[in-house]
Amino acid sequence: MRKTTDLDGIRIFVAAAEAGTFSAAAAHLQLPASTISRSLTRLEKHLDLLLMRRSQRGLTLTDAGKEYLARLHYNIGVCYFHLDRFDAAANEFKNAVLLKTDYAQAYAALEKARARTRELDTVG
Repeated sequence: MRKTTDLDGIRIFVAAAEAGTFSAAAAHLQLPASTISRSLTRLEKHLDLLLMRRSQRGLTLTDAGKEYLARLHYNIGVCYFHLDRFDAAANEFKNAVLLKTDYAQAYAALEKARARTRELDTVG
């Protein structure tokens, strides 16, 4: 079984990369700085990549860290795009039901929502 990346680790990495220091990321996420540090170390170990260089001045992204952050931002944007599309399809179905349209129209709206969901599965 493939080991998956911890989403909290990703969230902490993004916060640390954007904040520039463990303490700023910790304040933003309302977590201890030690939790931020351990989480980043676990993520780097899981990915087998050094994402950040640590120094007294703060954190500096490595080239791998910059690439990983860029891909995360892109993928997060894609997720929001598809969630918006799914919400629109779900609302369309909900409105068809609430407006008490006939069964055929409600079923057509449901099938349209299901088709959009299948599209999301093939795009991702």
